[in-house]
Amino acid sequence: MSLVVVTVVKDDVAGLAFTCASLDRQTLPVTHLIVDGASGASMRPLLDERAALEGTTVVSERDHGIFDAMNRALALVQPDDRVWFLNAGDALIHDDDFAYVDAATAGDDFTWGFGPARVIERDGSVREVQAQAPYTPHNHAYGLTPICHQATVVRAQLLLQLGGFDFAHYPLAADYRTLLQLARIAPPMQWDRPVVDYRAGGLSDRWLLRAHWQQHRARCEQLDTSTVGTARSLVRVTHMTARITTGRAIERLARTGIVPADWRRRRASARRG
Repeated sequence: MSLVVVTVVKDDVAGLAFTCASLDRQTLPVTHLIVDGASGASMRPLLDERAALEGTTVVSERDHGIFDAMNRALALVQPDDRVWFLNAGDALIHDDDFAYVDAATAGDDFTWGFGPARVIERDGSVREVQAQAPYTPHNHAYGLTPICHQATVVRAQLLLQLGGFDFAHYPLAADYRTLLQLARIAPPMQWDRPVVDYRAGGLSDRWLLRAHWQQHRARCEQLDTSTVGTARSLVRVTHMTARITTGRAIERLARTGIVPADWRRRRASARRG
């Protein structure tokens, strides 16, 4: 019953090297599975180097994107294993993060769990995504308890039971849908310590409106609501996307000093007043 870090990669030498460096620093040996999407020749030296390490497995084959590759990884681990998906470019923060999560999730009754993450923006700044307590499926579904799959550990058997990640219907939100499904099976364990940095700028960031629309479809599906496809639903998703995009823009201005650094607190105070 191992804790297995799974890294999906395609043609990203720098990203994979960055992730592996953080794993090499860990105080506890890491079991690492690298799923490469049939990258070009530039990746081969690094993949061969990692494959030679004890505890590391490398597979390279064509896939249909990140979530398909994550599904392929599930076929390569044991059902009782705990899987932790770190994309190429993501990294553990502290040298004992793997040991910390391994100890927290080692119980026989563990199903799934998550903690806070830190987002590395494109300009190099760090933004923490705080996992709010107490967790409820409603808070999760509506974004009040944000969960990053990079900060989530799941028993492989549960993911297999769900059929893996539905990348065919939710190519930008399959992880969000799967986390909602997990919540219907068992409540998650939570830890308060941020253990992972992950890079912003992925597909869900580049196709923000489409990603939020897919998340809304998944939310309606899992909460058994019937608003999918209505004009009201589209307005809600568009409004949510606009709020997120505007918030990120204001954060960038705050880092340059153009707007006050405590703008979120001031806005909350004004709303209460």
